[in-house]
Amino acid sequence: MSEIIIKVDGKKIEYFDNVSFSDQIDAVSSTLSFDSFFDIKTYEFSKVEVIRDGFLLFTGKIFGKTKPEDPTPKPFNYKCYLLTGILEDSALPLEYYPIQTKNKTLKEIVEKICGYFDITVKIDKSATSDVNKNYTLQDQNPDEKAIDIINKLCSQQNLILTHNAKGELIITKNILGSSVNYPFYLNTNKTYNYRNFYKNYVILGQQSIDSETTKQATDTWASIDEKRNITKIQSDGDAEITDKQVKAFKYDSYKGNTFDIQFHDHFVNVGSVFVVKNVKSIVNSITYNYKSGGETCGVSLLNVKVYERN
Repeated sequence: MSEIIIKVDGKKIEYFDNVSFSDQIDAVSSTLSFDSFFDIKTYEFSKVEVIRDGFLLFTGKIFGKTKPEDPTPKPFNYKCYLLTGILEDSALPLEYYPIQTKNKTLKEIVEKICGYFDITVKIDKSATSDVNKNYTLQDQNPDEKAIDIINKLCSQQNLILTHNAKGELIITKNILGSSVNYPFYLNTNKTYNYRNFYKNYVILGQQSIDSETTKQATDTWASIDEKRNITKIQSDGDAEITDKQVKAFKYDSYKGNTFDIQFHDHFVNVGSVFVVKNVKSIVNSITYNYKSGGETCGVSLLNVKVYERN
């Protein structure tokens, strides 16, 4: 059985159980909970680090605690989110508005926003050219959460936001990890949702200032009923990326078709790539549980085309 170490504010917790960790590849944050009979003071969002077999699994803050009111002693339950979780909770202070974006690159704007929250931004090499372009951010509202502003910027170039175990925000176009061989599994479950599939996917792009025509891009599934069509209006970016967005729009259909596997005494990272019946699939999300009796890891796989943005 694997060794799990939990540190709170740098101090190792000796007695704990029922560790539960959930992660998703294209999410900004992940969550974790655990039980302990120690009453950890969490009023200042104590820092939590979780290490599995020598490898960092999670770096975040405690945001919630359940204290059982029961004559029989029961453990406290602690709920945590990754360091990047604050971007989902908080808006920027009013003195940050309006956000000055003239002659600023996406990289500079995002680093300024995340810098306020002490969040490190990592740029994957696949996204380097796109994040170094100048951007103009419109519709700035002081009530928007920080991550909503960042999402607006990244969607203009069809970029993906993710994170790592250190609690750093990652901007990328290539989210695929390394290929892995999966060991013996407990059970599997396949889910199919064909309502997500259409014959024609149409993106109506933004009209440029010097043109009266609207950019339009179409992609198709040859085998789908020709009466099934869907159109989406491009809300961010310019006509240069309309063709890129329609491909992502099409392959998002695969999100309804999942292949779930549950492992015993084994851990798989999000982003890992499996080949299941000659189809290359990516671990989109995981649910990991560690108890005194053993550990389980459930993974949900999607077709890798969902995250092909180049």
